[in-house]
Amino acid sequence: MKTGAGDVARLDLPEADYSGYYTGFSNSTLWPALHSLPDKMSASTADYDSSGSDYDSYRKINEFMARAAFDFRDRDAFWVHDYHLLPLGADLHSLGIERPTGFFLHTPWPAPDMIARVPNYRELMKAMLEYDLLGFQTNRDLNNFLACLRTYFGLESKDGVVTTQRGQTRLQKFPIGIDPKQFAEYLAVDLSPAEQEKVSSLLQNFQSAKFAIGVDRLDYTKGIDKRVEAFNHLLAAEPGSISLLQIASRSRADVDQYRKY
Repeated sequence: MKTGAGDVARLDLPEADYSGYYTGFSNSTLWPALHSLPDKMSASTADYDSSGSDYDSYRKINEFMARAAFDFRDRDAFWVHDYHLLPLGADLHSLGIERPTGFFLHTPWPAPDMIARVPNYRELMKAMLEYDLLGFQTNRDLNNFLACLRTYFGLESKDGVVTTQRGQTRLQKFPIGIDPKQFAEYLAVDLSPAEQEKVSSLLQNFQSAKFAIGVDRLDYTKGIDKRVEAFNHLLAAEPGSISLLQIASRSRADVDQYRKY
């Protein structure tokens, strides 16, 4: 369907592989590992091998998406996003699509000893080198990835480019954020009378000199529990000095670690 100047296509993913792909490998293995939180990884990860069903599902879904993209093989380039699709570029190439491919990672990238906890990490990193461009959010993430290439493949970069048998992959940092002007304009929209009444009623509960608002997904990487602990320490030292309103929308409720959190 048309969206602005572009098009959006929706895919119904294979039901048999969806859970292993999304709940399993993507969000119970990759997500905590990429955030360097081994205690949040699936309990079965330590005993995982290359025949693990979650990893198989992850690969099958990526292959499915690559086949779906085949109809767009004549486009100028393919721009892939995030940890759900690490091997998609390699799957595109395996279908004969030779257009330029780029990938951007929206999470951190961990140190070598942490990524080694991920099943099939060598295969995944090798697949990532099929992209012509790999983008990371920070220098630390980029340098961690280079350290992993050096540790596990003996590869070095020259001027930000890694050369393999396939060809060259450029690594680059792309800091991301929001448009503050647009965000301020969004906040300036007048509230309806009902919304104004709801906000006024809420604020009556907070009589402190200072008022803090936190807005996060209910995700263990956001540190909401640590924030509350910090507030406990502050209020013990300075009772009544500040109030906190924490807004946290539920997220990934089908993943065990999120239910516990």
